[in-house]
Amino acid sequence: MTKTKSLRNFDFANITDKGLIRAKNEDYIGYFDTINGHIFVLSDGMGGHRGGAVASQKAVESIKLYFTSKYYPNPLEAINDSIEFANHQIISKSKTDEQLFLMGATIVLILIRDDIVYYAHAGDSSLYYFTNNKLIKLTKDHSYVQQLIDDNIIDEHEAWMHPRKNELYNALGSPNLLVDTCISPLVPLSDDYILLCSDGLTNMVENSTIQNILSENSKPYEIAKKLTDLANEEGGEDNISIQLIKFFNLELYDENLDENKIENTNDFNIDYYKTGLTKPLINSIIVTACIILVFVFFNIYMFYNSNKTINNTVKVEVKNKENFKLYKYLVTKKIKIEDIANQFNIKTEYFKKINKIDTLKIGDTLEIPIKAIHLIQQNDEMEILRWMYNTNIHLIMNANKYYNLNLTVGQKIYIPLSNYTDSITIF
Repeated sequence: MTKTKSLRNFDFANITDKGLIRAKNEDYIGYFDTINGHIFVLSDGMGGHRGGAVASQKAVESIKLYFTSKYYPNPLEAINDSIEFANHQIISKSKTDEQLFLMGATIVLILIRDDIVYYAHAGDSSLYYFTNNKLIKLTKDHSYVQQLIDDNIIDEHEAWMHPRKNELYNALGSPNLLVDTCISPLVPLSDDYILLCSDGLTNMVENSTIQNILSENSKPYEIAKKLTDLANEEGGEDNISIQLIKFFNLELYDENLDENKIENTNDFNIDYYKTGLTKPLINSIIVTACIILVFVFFNIYMFYNSNKTINNTVKVEVKNKENFKLYKYLVTKKIKIEDIANQFNIKTEYFKKINKIDTLKIGDTLEIPIKAIHLIQQNDEMEILRWMYNTNIHLIMNANKYYNLNLTVGQKIYIPLSNYTDSITIF
């Protein structure tokens, strides 16, 4: 019995296919029901000969080993650390056999715990979220072609046809691996899908076609099989791997539901279901109450200590009252420190101090203080974001290099600090 087995509210299908051109299948996929939650992981091997197949298998087996060894309370840290663990295992393995030298693999991973989906990736294997008949790509490829898109040199359609679309700058097997972990986890709705896939699918089948097939709302295996067959019909130039998860909502009671089907889920409690009090909801209420108590006692403690500070005539000047988080920014092209600082409305001197740098080079990872990262939802508008975050539209547009007010559902928007003159100051 795992801690999350009774919370499973999804069906899924796994398919991996050699394709029509490759001599063997170097993809590897896995699903594991662990003490940490439900794990889906897909890896596309690179390195040719034995190397690619060994790397992808080692990646998946390492993820399984990591999540079955112990319980990790922080899911975001766990998925990040599990991928770094897999990377270490692949590098160590590559040193044992010259035929495995420089082997590597992509990886895309999701963890479902308490009906919440956490995800991370490295490379160009993809993760998609299908909701409200819209297909949203949650991952961004770590590839040469994606950099061209980011620099507005080519568009999405040109990238799909680009001859260098398989060139990666980040993947398992690299000593300088950068794990791309989600900022905001997902809470899927009923009839939503999550799709993990290798580029053997996305290089053959366009996103619009995938969206149309998912809109048919069929069973996961039927859709996964249809997508695999279509990729082969379009040429099958690479291995094709798909993991498709379809969610169903158990939070609200419906008199038309078949209770026998609910009972067949073994650990599901029908009494919770009828009252609308699911175990995740009860857990959320308990956690929220604990957080409120901690907040209250913390403020009492801070008030007491602030009075002591005043009595001891120690003066502290507060330069900024904005809440903020640090966003990791990867430098992928030549750019000045001042340009990034201005983009995110940060004082240049502070920006240099927090990152302990005077100059930038490609490959640097910077920490940038921002208010938030907002995932665009349906009906979101710039004016709504301005009101939500108490900022102004110009700052949002400048931080995200927007030239119009149009927003795309599923896109991440950086919300910069509001007031340049009141930006955080280091003493």
